[in-house]
Amino acid sequence: HPTDVLRLGCGLVTVPGFMRTNKRSTLLVLACLVFASACTPAEIARLDGADDEARGTEVLRLFVVKECIYKCQYPLTGEFLAFGEVNVEIDAAHGSFRATVPTSVERALEVRDALLGRWCVRDGFVVAGLELRDPASRNPVAW
Repeated sequence: HPTDVLRLGCGLVTVPGFMRTNKRSTLLVLACLVFASACTPAEIARLDGADDEARGTEVLRLFVVKECIYKCQYPLTGEFLAFGEVNVEIDAAHGSFRATVPTSVERALEVRDALLGRWCVRDGFVVAGLELRDPASRNPVAW
């Protein structure tokens, strides 16, 4: 039911042609630029031991997902969220994510456990989507 939806959020990053042809070096640069500021200690621990390409790919996904979460929650809460305040667990096999946010945002959004969303890579873009429903709604999110 469309009236149950409070807010939709979307994150999008283009993966230019030079990234597809020179994937390893470009992902390394992205990982270096974003890694320290965008990742929580738990996310950094999950990436420990990953090779450079896998780490770069994961950091790009985390960045897009966190941008999606911010865009979805901000109009409802008016609260600035730093990337390091949002912990994301990505399920690569199912193209989904689970994110926890600070308690003040949880309360404002009436989130009971975590924010759940989807992500994908298509035609040179990494895209993430999140739908926040009215907590009183009995209609589940159908991804």
